[in-house]
Amino acid sequence: DNQLLSMGTATVKSSGRYSCAGQVTSGRHVNKRTSGTVMVQVQAPVSSPLLTLRPRPTDLAVGDEVELLCEAQRDFPPILFSFYLNGEMLGNRTALHGGAASFLFLVKSKQDAGNYTCKAENRVSEETSKPETLSVDGPSQSMGSLKEGDVQRERNL
Repeated sequence: DNQLLSMGTATVKSSGRYSCAGQVTSGRHVNKRTSGTVMVQVQAPVSSPLLTLRPRPTDLAVGDEVELLCEAQRDFPPILFSFYLNGEMLGNRTALHGGAASFLFLVKSKQDAGNYTCKAENRVSEETSKPETLSVDGPSQSMGSLKEGDVQRERNL
């Protein structure tokens, strides 16, 4: 007869190698058997990520560097982090160990303003962050004294 062994609710800590051993005793004769080992990997859904913009998402100017940091509070790697501006994907990063990834970019124009989000995805689920709004004012302080014509003249030299 085959017997079923039930373990109850599995958690991530339940992951590991399992085998089954049994014995049948008949008089003085003992018959022991052990099954092969099987690896059980319990996976859990990724948590809703938190998106942070550095520096603060207001008062940015063309030429400023921005870091989008996406963090999953409960990390069950590998996690694929994708970054979006107004629903359009900018790029993605994979975190093999840990629950965070960042995406760096230079503000090129006022079109870089908008709602940024990130998505965290593992083999079980995917979750999207709440949006963070980035506003762009104009040229940065270092570029503020240059005019478009100045840049054009330097190229022509």
